[in-house]
Amino acid sequence: MRYSYPFLNKAQTLGFSAKAFFARAKEIGYKTAGNKLLFYRDENNFLLKRIRGSFSFNYRPKLFEYHNFEIAYRKYSTDNYVQQELNPNFFLADKNSQQYFYLDYEFIFDRRDIKPYPMHGYQLTASIRKEGLGIFKERNGLFTTAVLDKYFSFNKRWSLELNAKAKFSFIRNWHPFNNYKALGYEGDFLRGYELYVMDGLDYFYLKSSFRIKIFEKIYEFNRMMPVKAFKVMPIKIFFTINNDTGYINDPQLGEINPLGNKWLWGGGIGLNFVLYYDKVIRLEYSFNQLHERGLFFQYTLSL
Repeated sequence: MRYSYPFLNKAQTLGFSAKAFFARAKEIGYKTAGNKLLFYRDENNFLLKRIRGSFSFNYRPKLFEYHNFEIAYRKYSTDNYVQQELNPNFFLADKNSQQYFYLDYEFIFDRRDIKPYPMHGYQLTASIRKEGLGIFKERNGLFTTAVLDKYFSFNKRWSLELNAKAKFSFIRNWHPFNNYKALGYEGDFLRGYELYVMDGLDYFYLKSSFRIKIFEKIYEFNRMMPVKAFKVMPIKIFFTINNDTGYINDPQLGEINPLGNKWLWGGGIGLNFVLYYDKVIRLEYSFNQLHERGLFFQYTLSL
């Protein structure tokens, strides 16, 4: 559930939003081995419960500049079987629950021309988050992330996309498995490793995609389409050559997850379909340094 009030003042520089979330699951990803997330399911019990709530304040002093401040609460609990039989370090020290507050600050400077599928410009994002404010003393994490997306347009058909991201954890002690995720979760991945997950304290990656526009047309459906917003469909198709590299620092689970603590490379080719300006379908044939390959499908919608 989410409530948003984007304009608190006449200048439209201040905004506010609130979120609430509750979920229970009979299946849980309890640990990783061989860079695969292992799952356990119990039809008779809820293995994982999650409660989340947050308040966010947004400040936009200039057209391209954003400042986001967030305070949030997290509570996770698991069935005793998870700690006793599956992973005693899911929350550390054989605990079956974890709760904490966190503070997050994010800065965004966005000079992209078209947000759903930019052709030129750049976006810089930097954030710092403190998890655990000393109230419950069940979590102590502090990390920063930085993202730079850069786009070069050489002419009407050829363009280049570069995406770089880095994360660094200031607190270097042992972290719970629940808070130790790096790549392969929530859309952060290297092409060629879509079927893997990587855990770790820190990581860096650089992704590139050379794009060639091979098709562009506007289709008019008129009476065939009852929804007015979809009567006219612009479509662009790009052929892409992809090349990714990255490194994950995994001091805790590197012995059982061989993709950590080494430079990784992956790449391939693909087709990107841009529909109605804000819908992007990616069909990619990717491979990696393990001599594995596969065909992958992605769909993104700009909201």
